[in-house]
Amino acid sequence: MHKTIYIDIDEEITSIVDGLRNASAKEVVIVVPKRAMLIQSIVNLKLLKKEAERLKKEIVIATQDKLGKLLVEKAGIETEQKLENVSGKEVDFNFEQPETDSIGMELETQLKGKNRLENIGSQEFFVEKETHKIQQNFSNPENDLDKKSPEKLINTELVAEAGISLEKKKSRFSFCSDKNIKKEFDSDEMIKKMDITQKGMGLEINLKDNKIKKKSEKRKIFQMGVVEEDNSRSQSRVNKLEKYYNNKNNLEKPEKEFSVSKKSWKALVWFGILAVLVIALAAAYMFLPTAKIKIFVKTKVQSIDVDIKGDTSLSETNFQEGLIPAKLIVREEEVSKTFNATGKSGSSSQKAHGTVTLYNEYSSESQPLVTTTRLLSSDNKLFRLIKGVTIPGMTKVGEETKPGAIEAEVMADSSGEEFNIGATTFSIPGFQGSGSEKYAKIYAKSSKEMTGGGKNGNEVIVISESDITAARNEIAQELKNSSLENIKKDAGESMTILEDAINLADSTYVVSNSEGEAVKQFTLTGKTSVSAIVFGEEDFKKIASRNLLKAAGGSEIIADNSLKIEFGKSEVDFLTGILSIKANISGRMREDVDLDILKKGVAGKNEKELSEYLSIYSEIEDAEIEYHPAFLGSRVPSSEKRITIEVDSK
Repeated sequence: MHKTIYIDIDEEITSIVDGLRNASAKEVVIVVPKRAMLIQSIVNLKLLKKEAERLKKEIVIATQDKLGKLLVEKAGIETEQKLENVSGKEVDFNFEQPETDSIGMELETQLKGKNRLENIGSQEFFVEKETHKIQQNFSNPENDLDKKSPEKLINTELVAEAGISLEKKKSRFSFCSDKNIKKEFDSDEMIKKMDITQKGMGLEINLKDNKIKKKSEKRKIFQMGVVEEDNSRSQSRVNKLEKYYNNKNNLEKPEKEFSVSKKSWKALVWFGILAVLVIALAAAYMFLPTAKIKIFVKTKVQSIDVDIKGDTSLSETNFQEGLIPAKLIVREEEVSKTFNATGKSGSSSQKAHGTVTLYNEYSSESQPLVTTTRLLSSDNKLFRLIKGVTIPGMTKVGEETKPGAIEAEVMADSSGEEFNIGATTFSIPGFQGSGSEKYAKIYAKSSKEMTGGGKNGNEVIVISESDITAARNEIAQELKNSSLENIKKDAGESMTILEDAINLADSTYVVSNSEGEAVKQFTLTGKTSVSAIVFGEEDFKKIASRNLLKAAGGSEIIADNSLKIEFGKSEVDFLTGILSIKANISGRMREDVDLDILKKGVAGKNEKELSEYLSIYSEIEDAEIEYHPAFLGSRVPSSEKRITIEVDSK
């Protein structure tokens, strides 16, 4: 059982879709006339097919238009040449046969009777003349011939144009006898024998408008003209035409000389300016307007859990096994920092101590110094070496001579805060008896102040155990942070680093001073080795999106910027170079809208037509349109290049 729908030649796709939706049968046959708008656009046919699939209906298009059938088949729609070829019975068949045939037969009978009555009183009344029927389609029914005017059309240019028109459409004209046997005729011979009049002559054309109203559609019925041959009148007409052309060719029109006044020139200039402005405005209206259409598409949220492996041995993504390329990064990290000592000591005698550098500018030979060697500061504060040292001799590098130098620890000879002196120069009193040169050229310098000196009962600041522990914890955290930051730099911005995929080796720490030493500050240095397995963000998104689309099924796609990734607990094996990445993937899914087809469909439509057209797409919830410039905005531009369509997901 099927439903038959008859459409007009200029019926819009929206009207056809409404008819398809209202059809109660699952199979619908659409009868389409030749050159109908529906079968001249592959876009309309694809939209019709898509809507039929959405409604779960089967459609068949019956048409005799050969080119149209090719497009219908290309769009994937079944087609038949005749309605009779469609199998099955029709439901709700309520088509009224047009009254074209009866009206044409009635008019033909009237014409025959009229022609026969014209010959009453002559011998030709008993001889039936051969009449030729010429069927011609008229594009404009308003151009009816005035039956009241008996004046003949003798304009040769019109006759000539009629001849050209007849010759172009020669294959569409035929003479018919009572048995409807057709034979071709020569257009040139026809023009010579035709007597063109508006009424009562050899060529008689009657146009009658007949309105048949069916489903609110207007159909135009055009009648047939009858041409009667009259040899005597035709020959007279040919003679007049030949005489007219001979007189016309012999006439010579003299050339006229004329001059243009200033006023005329001004008028021409203003007319030209006005014409340019009109053309410019027309061009602006045709080429400047643009339209930006924003459509809102329905979406639904889809979420899945994934376990994707990152492998350092891969160079490209393996979608079937869920593997992505990964990269192993190894680097050494070192952090050093100075801390303040906070410990306190209540010892009764404290001697200031510090570090000095001993210089030998006297000889190239080394100079040994024993323990407790005296060093006298510039302000006469006496210090002694804690350990014996040997000062290297001078060395020559090129033309430059460098003194020997060595560092040594010293302690004040007596306790007291006055020995907490700043950086200064020390002399060695023991070299005073060896000559002034040696005494002056073997000396010592301090770059930092001496600390720890105090009197009986005074507390001094020392390095405590808690100071060293706090310093180690701080250095350990900074080692971790700097390792992560530097690994990110080494990996690049396109790579993703998970905290679970970073391994910090056991760190080593070095303290500049020992616990309990009376110093205000100390330095702690930490060193470690860090390893990490990183992977590409885009590689992970590709395989995650593929799994999400597979889980959603159908023809849906992921809406732009809606993909969300939440990483879980990951497992890493640095020996095999494999990282197991666990994550939750979610995204908003929507139907895929073909924007190219949509552009073709909306081009040239006003807002009402645009709204009707977009209603065909069930996945589109809403739409917004923006014209530029705004004052020209009333219709979507006809050019697809000046139409921009954006898809937004709700």
